[in-house]
Amino acid sequence: MWTVIKSFAYVLDNNGNQLPQSAQLRITSRKPKANTNDRAIIDFNPAILYSLTWWLGSKLTRFTDNLLGQKSRLERGLDEHPDETQQPQEPIETAPEWIVNTQQTSTPFGILNPDLKSYLRDMDKRLTNASQDDSEEYSMMIEATLSEMSSHELALSTDPECALMVEHMLKRVGDFEKRVFADALMGQINAVISNSFGSHVIETLLETSKGTIMRESNGDIAQPPNQDPESVGQLRTFTTLLNDLVEEILPFVGDLILNQNATYPIRYLLHLLSGDTSENVLKRSKKSKSWLNRNDNFDAVNEQQYEDEEYRPQKHFKELFNRLRKALFDSFSSSAEIRAFGVSDHGAPVLQLLLQYERNNGENDKTDSFLDSWLDGLIAQLQSSEETKQSGHITTTLLDTTASHTTETAIECASSSVFEEIWKLYFTAKGGTRCMKHPVGNFVYAKALARLGTDENLNEEFVNAQLNETISLIRESGSKLIKTGRSGPLLAISDVVVARNVFKDEVLSMIMHCFGLSTTSTAQAKHIIPCILEMKRWKSYRRFHKETFENDEADEESSGDERKTNKKKKKDSGDDDIYTVPGAQLIQSIYQYGSPLNDKIIESVINLDTDKLLEICGSSSASRIIDGLIESDNIAFKYKHKLRLKLVGNYHLMADMRVGSRVAEKIYETSDGYFREKIANSLIEHEDYLAGSPYGKYLSRKVDLSLFRRRYDDWKEKTAQEIKNAGLNKINNIKKAPRVFNGKLANEMLSINQSEDKRGSKSSKKRKNASNEDTTSGETEDKADTRTRQEKREEKRQRKYEK
Repeated sequence: MWTVIKSFAYVLDNNGNQLPQSAQLRITSRKPKANTNDRAIIDFNPAILYSLTWWLGSKLTRFTDNLLGQKSRLERGLDEHPDETQQPQEPIETAPEWIVNTQQTSTPFGILNPDLKSYLRDMDKRLTNASQDDSEEYSMMIEATLSEMSSHELALSTDPECALMVEHMLKRVGDFEKRVFADALMGQINAVISNSFGSHVIETLLETSKGTIMRESNGDIAQPPNQDPESVGQLRTFTTLLNDLVEEILPFVGDLILNQNATYPIRYLLHLLSGDTSENVLKRSKKSKSWLNRNDNFDAVNEQQYEDEEYRPQKHFKELFNRLRKALFDSFSSSAEIRAFGVSDHGAPVLQLLLQYERNNGENDKTDSFLDSWLDGLIAQLQSSEETKQSGHITTTLLDTTASHTTETAIECASSSVFEEIWKLYFTAKGGTRCMKHPVGNFVYAKALARLGTDENLNEEFVNAQLNETISLIRESGSKLIKTGRSGPLLAISDVVVARNVFKDEVLSMIMHCFGLSTTSTAQAKHIIPCILEMKRWKSYRRFHKETFENDEADEESSGDERKTNKKKKKDSGDDDIYTVPGAQLIQSIYQYGSPLNDKIIESVINLDTDKLLEICGSSSASRIIDGLIESDNIAFKYKHKLRLKLVGNYHLMADMRVGSRVAEKIYETSDGYFREKIANSLIEHEDYLAGSPYGKYLSRKVDLSLFRRRYDDWKEKTAQEIKNAGLNKINNIKKAPRVFNGKLANEMLSINQSEDKRGSKSSKKRKNASNEDTTSGETEDKADTRTRQEKREEKRQRKYEK
């Protein structure tokens, strides 16, 4: 009870003669089942009598102090009103206007009482550590905290110590409380959004409001607590509050977007209005994440949970977005300001969002658009039939760390006709060579090159001509790209030819030339895969692994410093992963070329030494080429079968690795019943070894070795059911060869009276005479079997496990 009286004293000192509302919430409610989302004003209880007594006592004490003070002044002969003849005091000098009060800028809405800040921090810790199982106690603490926050929302949102606590509360409370909080900020949004701490509060408010907007669009509007509707004003819905927020910031959006604090909430608001609320675009800055990692201990378990529902913006949000976009466009006096805005760290992400919105709404061909301004009037030149020229702005942004992201977005969002002109101006001849060799420009070049394979509206002749020229450029600069680690253009051109189904042979030859390899060389056959995985040219690879070669030739491509680095790496090669992610991606892309182009690459994988193959399986990056080989539909079944057989007897070693255990499980899951038994037989001898391994126990549990050892028939039945459930009915990942009937491809299954021509285009043999055909027709119909030999063998194996 003393805690209650102390809280009353604090509130009365700040609010004058008004009776505090917290008195109604600090005492245990008569409604124990009150909902947290319904911010109900709990009925008065006997504790209010104590508060009234204390309030009257404080009034009486103040009245007595005033009387005693007046009496003491009269005794000293001091009059309350000074004599008119008394000389007026000199006015106090004030500071000049140009001096800014730092206290006012950091706390624009005043300084909070230390007792209130201490109380709110304590309640935040208690709510973080509390469990929602005790809903009554948790609801009481939520209600008590909200009552203390009442009428202090603006000061709390901009306070360095309490802003994070406000963000936590926004994640805990329901829809009605969010509306109350947002309504309290209306009228001062521009000041809050420009504050370094208030901007994060607005951002969290918008982030947690997606579900509120969806529920309000479905008619599910959170109602106020059980009160007389005549005595309470009408609270605006969150959708209405969002409209008012846009109206409030609209006149100042040009200045706010350049503010380092306000730019993040405005960007979030634009994403919310456009409907793009994916995690990759709605993420905090690196500085904000670093600060949260040090200071934020909020547990997501305490966050208010709702049913997962995809966010869909309301229809009138598009109009609000267009108004904001037009206000932003009008705030720039010229196209040069838009280009300068897209180069800045804070403006580049906003401009990228606006470019994407123009593409989605079919406005990327207009001259008065952000895209045309960023491209320095290129769209206007095309529409006026003028001769297009290179822009120094675009040439510079291709190589800039920040502006290159905006240029990438502009290349993606441009129409097909504009993209063709961009490619001709900036990515051909010397411009393309300079761009692909640059540390930053090679990413932009790869992004532009990837569009040649994905954009179906491009002219096919244009695409083929540019691909042919690009292959020549990369072939000339390939060695430099490999040495400097610029693998983006290689990966992009490989994916493009797969998507377009052209120039596969030329690109494969180009890739081998860039690495200094040859698919016809027997000496290099088993080193192709490791060389590509390490992203080294052949001579550098030989020097790095010179112990595996008999001849140690001098390499003119590298300096002495590189040789010292290679020696140091070789000493530490047992602990470091020397394989690269781009190398693994390049090999997986070559898998998609199909037979016979990818045969040499696949054979290089299978012909690797067992130790080297286990090393690849244990690498987090290189192991993906094993997954790709097992899962790809463009690889023949015989190669998959050879890989599985080569690893038999080594699966227990793979299972002992952190990454290798995952690869072993992948191979087991994609195998048929016959091969699963071979894996189980190879592991049963090492069951104790797997039990003592930190990772091997997972493969042992996957195979179920204990059941295989004790009840073999039950294991076979269980395995057959797993294969059936996984869809591996006969053979796994077999791409059946096309059937040929009388020299022609047959799209449908052969009928009984049709025979499969195994000799290609030649016709099947005719029977010698019609009499033999008549006498044996019945037998032929009974014995006709159109299955291949591989299918028959696999069906026989499967029948064995289904018994």
